[in-house]
Amino acid sequence: IDTEHTRLSKYSDLQSGFRIGGALKKDKLFYFFNAEFTNRIESVGNAAGSSTSNFNLSEIQALKDTILKRYNYDPGTILNSTIQNGSYKIFTRFDWNINAKNQALVRVNFVDGYAENLERTPTILNFGSQGFTHSSKSFNVVGELKTKISNQWNNKLILGIGRVQDKRDPVGSTIFPHLEITNNTSNIIFVGTYREAAIFQMKQRNFEVTNNLVFNRNKHTLTLGTHIEAFQFNYHFVTPYSGRWAYRSIADFYANKPSRIRGTYNLENDDYEFNYDNPSSTFKAILPSVYAQHDLKLSNRFKVTYGLRLEATIFPDNPDLINDFQNTPKFAAVRSGVKNQINVSPRVGFTYDLLGNESIKIRGGSGIFVGRMPFAWMAYSHIYNGSKYGNVDYRPSANKVVPLITENFSALSQVAAAETGAVQPTLNEINIIDKNFKLPQVWRSNLGVDFKTKNNYLFTLEGLYSKTIADVLFQTINAKDSTVALQGADNRPVYASTSTIGKENPSYTNVFNLSNTNKGYRYSISLSASKEFKFGLTIFTAYNFGVSKDIMNGVRVSPQANWEWNQTILANDPKLSYSNFDIRHRTISNVSYAVKWKKIVQKSLISLVFNGQSGNPFSYVYSGDLNRDGSPNNDLLYVPTTSSEINLVDIKDAGGNVITSAAQQWENLDSYISGNKYLNSRRGKYTERNGARTPWNYQMDIRLTNQFKLGKKGKQNIQVMIDIINFTNLLNKNWGRQLFVSNTTNAGYSAITVKSINGSGVATYNFNNPTLTPWQADPIASRWQLQLGVRYNF
Repeated sequence: IDTEHTRLSKYSDLQSGFRIGGALKKDKLFYFFNAEFTNRIESVGNAAGSSTSNFNLSEIQALKDTILKRYNYDPGTILNSTIQNGSYKIFTRFDWNINAKNQALVRVNFVDGYAENLERTPTILNFGSQGFTHSSKSFNVVGELKTKISNQWNNKLILGIGRVQDKRDPVGSTIFPHLEITNNTSNIIFVGTYREAAIFQMKQRNFEVTNNLVFNRNKHTLTLGTHIEAFQFNYHFVTPYSGRWAYRSIADFYANKPSRIRGTYNLENDDYEFNYDNPSSTFKAILPSVYAQHDLKLSNRFKVTYGLRLEATIFPDNPDLINDFQNTPKFAAVRSGVKNQINVSPRVGFTYDLLGNESIKIRGGSGIFVGRMPFAWMAYSHIYNGSKYGNVDYRPSANKVVPLITENFSALSQVAAAETGAVQPTLNEINIIDKNFKLPQVWRSNLGVDFKTKNNYLFTLEGLYSKTIADVLFQTINAKDSTVALQGADNRPVYASTSTIGKENPSYTNVFNLSNTNKGYRYSISLSASKEFKFGLTIFTAYNFGVSKDIMNGVRVSPQANWEWNQTILANDPKLSYSNFDIRHRTISNVSYAVKWKKIVQKSLISLVFNGQSGNPFSYVYSGDLNRDGSPNNDLLYVPTTSSEINLVDIKDAGGNVITSAAQQWENLDSYISGNKYLNSRRGKYTERNGARTPWNYQMDIRLTNQFKLGKKGKQNIQVMIDIINFTNLLNKNWGRQLFVSNTTNAGYSAITVKSINGSGVATYNFNNPTLTPWQADPIASRWQLQLGVRYNF
């Protein structure tokens, strides 16, 4: 039986949990049971008007009051609040020794969990209405049979079935449009129903078969195996069902002047209940594989392992595109749906005891490995194929008044027809997957050396290199290739038009295509040292240096989001750059000391863990769609050297009065760049995707454990554990802060606003001189936490 209680300092965060388990053994049967409950309350900070927020409280309160009065809708809290998450977990296992040659077991695992979601940063203010609860239930049963066929042959058969059900419930009972309001360049306000939570359910069934036949004789171990996974998916996912309205400022929202309106509606029946209850897409995926591996002991010092794996991808339910899709000349040869494929993955590895006494071991290997992808990407090609859902993507002309539509969501299809000339109700978003698409695939190699000294110090040096064979690439193929060069020092190509005349087919808002790229690599070098002393002291320390580069991170749920948020110069032609997962430098150390006693206290243990690593990567981007590709979130900055390299214009209030002149903006911008080491190094160049980094993150944790004997025989004991997580912060409130740039913006920071750009490529800008840093401190991980645990063993 375990119980634990965690209290976080300064705020009302609280974590509690309870776990109970037991085992029973009788004759040939063994039974194990474990049940666990956890609950956590976390604070949501960065409230409007607080010292950690860029947002003025009175201004935001006025916005809240306006929404409540104008639409009779409560947009939720703008102050500090709390969210909760919790779970129930049950695990049980039955083992049966049938006879001398057969052993069987059955594992049953059930998890029922929920997590409330509401995130804020200094530059992003989510009203309470943006919150939602994500619930998940999973049930899995696995059966295993081990059979000893003979002294040389053994077999293991594994069968598994499972079910997973996820859903999201928005805050409140009213589905309101998702509003995105820009506030002073780098700040964004989100109000209303979160666009990916209005309608979201996922039901998954999976079936798994694995069989390994193993032959052992002398120096040979041969494994022949097969592994098959089959999935059935039912997705209920329509985004943005309630509409997605963007505004350049709070004043524009008050004046009903949106900069962009997007929405999705069901062509058959757009009622909320119908869309929530009926799946948007249903499809299957089958991933079978067969493999063979040979472990060969060439000598007492040299062992070689080599093998071959054949992995197939089968998607039986390829989506049908809208009938007229191929009528567009550019799309005549385009087909959606992945061909059945077989990937060949050879692998080889070795270990070599150089001196024959295990003092120096050399090991390494090389092979091809196939990964997975989020199957939600596959769902989008079934949902958005042009036959089931209509779409709106409307950019009103400057100063055009378009009142917010809050109830009849399908009426979004009517608002743009008069101005654009496009028949909005027939517009569609198309998502396709290239017929030759492959699951992510890499060629990975490693080489390591282990040194063991006479006094038992162990040193390890290892290198790892991975080269991309197939990674994901998202593009939009409905934009015409006609571009003009931006005028000035920044001469990036920009699309000639964002209107319907700039599309290959004006009937489609976008055509997103998922294919592959072979660009990308990662490597790392690590060094570690460890030593165990007889008097109870154990030390371990390691350092790792790594670089990871890719074309696209693939961290978003939808093809559109993956494309729109991938920072680049031209979104359809992304260049190789640093990954979101680029770690660079990392060091970790662990020191523990154990003491055994002969009294009531049987033993004591103190352990310290220190972790330090380079800051997280992020990108400096413009606020506004500089290259006119349809995304206002992905344009990397050009860092000017002189004022002549950026066309700044006066910042004016609603009455036309100058608030900040262009000359003063340049002084502020020049000072801002000079005070930023990364930006100053990029003068006259573009910023890089994930080229900038937050300061280093570091923390030290400490654990104290005492084990108390119960009874004279000592067969029962109680362990009391005290954990101080982020002990660094307890020593000094300014230490141990975990800094990051929010993934809400895909780790992008808007520093300069694009005010205008014309068809000739002339752009104007504003710089609002942000005073806060692009990064923020994690409100939970940056504070010390005290955890008390008690365990009773009997």
